[in-house]
Amino acid sequence: MLWEIWKLRCAKHYDSKVKSLNSIISDIKFAINVAIQGTIFKKECTQQHLSILMHYGFKPMVKMKMPKLVRWTPPRFGFSLNVDGASKGNPGPCGGGGCIRDYKGNIYLGFAFFYGQGNSLVAEVLALCDGLRLAEHYGIPISSVFSDSLVLVQSFTSNRCPSWKCTWWWREAGSIVSKSPTHLLHAYRETNRVADALATYGLLFIGRLQKKSDDSDDELPHNNADEVYYRFDTLNNSILLRLVT
Repeated sequence: MLWEIWKLRCAKHYDSKVKSLNSIISDIKFAINVAIQGTIFKKECTQQHLSILMHYGFKPMVKMKMPKLVRWTPPRFGFSLNVDGASKGNPGPCGGGGCIRDYKGNIYLGFAFFYGQGNSLVAEVLALCDGLRLAEHYGIPISSVFSDSLVLVQSFTSNRCPSWKCTWWWREAGSIVSKSPTHLLHAYRETNRVADALATYGLLFIGRLQKKSDDSDDELPHNNADEVYYRFDTLNNSILLRLVT
């Protein structure tokens, strides 16, 4: 609109040309039509702007976002592993965490590790590798692994490492997955909050946090100044996570 008014001013000042008001309005409507024709907006405009567009005969198309119900999917057999990575900066301090749950949602094992300097992708790969290592160490049959990193999941689908910085751990994770009937699946961030919380703990605390749910409090040394304890309540199950520095 301002552009058409500016052109009218310049034409009148330099070329002594005068356009009628209807001609100016027609040019403005044509410019608006070119600008919004075929454009799909992500959100609705204000009522004032909409009334102006409707006055000139334009109705913008808006793509409405439909809510999608998501939830954690229990494993059909065995256990499921949820992993996540966290990073402050890219690169920066990073950590990873995850949990192993049965079909009822009971947490069998949780872990949170600090990885030092790295980026978010390195943290995701390390968390996946550590989760698979722990499951293999304790003899836990994992049927499905969930990660909210689509890049990580697609890298195993295409069999291409996403970054040379995490090649060694990526190959080890792939080797463990190939030896078992484990499926690596993408999960929405909203369904991966437990792993996200554990990854944040691994990032904030320099150390290694690991505890099996069937370990009793008496088996843990309480007089060691190098060990700190945190209690999580998840799905009505209390698990004690031990931070070893």
